[in-house]
Amino acid sequence: MEWCCTRIRNAFLEAGERGIGFFVDSSTFILQFRAVAAGVVPPDPGESLITLVEDSVIHYCPWCGTRLDRFYRKHLESLEKPGLRIEI
Repeated sequence: MEWCCTRIRNAFLEAGERGIGFFVDSSTFILQFRAVAAGVVPPDPGESLITLVEDSVIHYCPWCGTRLDRFYRKHLESLEKPGLRIEI
């Protein structure tokens, strides 16, 4: 598959790990920020409140500006990573 840029490809490969990830869920493009990898039990923050995972729906690549629905329309299924999206 052709990628719009190497940074989005790297974010896709790292999805589910600690840091920034990119993936598709139900035809929605997600940029995800993780404090801990998926499945890892986080340390007890005590009285501090920390965000372990943050999902943001995006329409454009944050690094190169490509419109994602147009660029990846033929590859949505291969970008799916079920189970990573955080439902509110």
